[in-house]
Amino acid sequence: MKKAICVLLAAVCCCMMSSPFVAYAQTSDVLSFEEAVALDAERTRLFQEMNEAVYRNDAEEAERLEGELAEIGMKEISRSEAQDLLEESNSGIELLEKEYEDDKYKYFEGDVDMWYNGVEYSYTVMDIAPKLMSCSLVKSGDVDEFMPDYGYVAGKLVFELTADIVSMLAKPVPQLEKALSLAELLVNLGINVADFFIDENSTDRVTASYDWFIAETVSLVFSKAGTNTKRTIGFFNSISGEVSGYVNILDYSGHWTEAHRERFAERVDWRAPNFGNGANALKYYIDTGTRYEVKVDSIDIKSLTNEGTILHTIELQNPLSLNEIY
Repeated sequence: MKKAICVLLAAVCCCMMSSPFVAYAQTSDVLSFEEAVALDAERTRLFQEMNEAVYRNDAEEAERLEGELAEIGMKEISRSEAQDLLEESNSGIELLEKEYEDDKYKYFEGDVDMWYNGVEYSYTVMDIAPKLMSCSLVKSGDVDEFMPDYGYVAGKLVFELTADIVSMLAKPVPQLEKALSLAELLVNLGINVADFFIDENSTDRVTASYDWFIAETVSLVFSKAGTNTKRTIGFFNSISGEVSGYVNILDYSGHWTEAHRERFAERVDWRAPNFGNGANALKYYIDTGTRYEVKVDSIDIKSLTNEGTILHTIELQNPLSLNEIY
């Protein structure tokens, strides 16, 4: 299990003051759809670079990138400011009165004015990412499984993971799938597979233990979109973390003893296409009247002993209000 969280947050690229993206952020002109798409994409790229700097514990680089975010109109805001924005865009939802630690999350917000089909629209992008492990956007846990009374073949999977992905995109989005057989695990470790092959008449048994650490970063898009009420018109998430564990081969000679114990670890990383791109979210909402969503809803860890059966489901937070961010 990791001791510290790897993900941080919000958006964009390393541009000089002469960059057109800085000009976009500093002018009162309304952007074209293409310009808005480019600006949002630039913010997202900087966001990823800042995340990586935080993961490396490079505070100086993260601060520099945060400054570049501010130059192109993506500024850090407080939780109370984030709550004000969400209250405004979720009319009818009464936010819970809770005490929150301000240092659990970082919130970034950026506004854009854009022309679309000859009409001027405005939208706001808010990115939220965790800084601490003990928060609702970080999921961790563990689960064990024991092999029933039949032999174990080296080709069987010791680890399988799939994700439930929701997407409003017309084209396919990248999937999140991981699988590892006992044979592959042993080969990766430089161990002779034949030494571990268990036939149907073997008295050996296999157990597996899994643990996970998944951090979620979210991006929400708000707009009045021709109405008098600001509403949530877009939602994206990205995840980063690891699922790891042990495979234990037990031998029975009057009592169970541990014959072999091998560790496995798999990175779990996925980011929604168009993450943080408010221009695309606004276009979709105007064209369809529907919120634009591209996200991972949940991650399934599949059974070791019964392939295809779900052993455990990791439910991601997918928050649409600050009630769900604590």
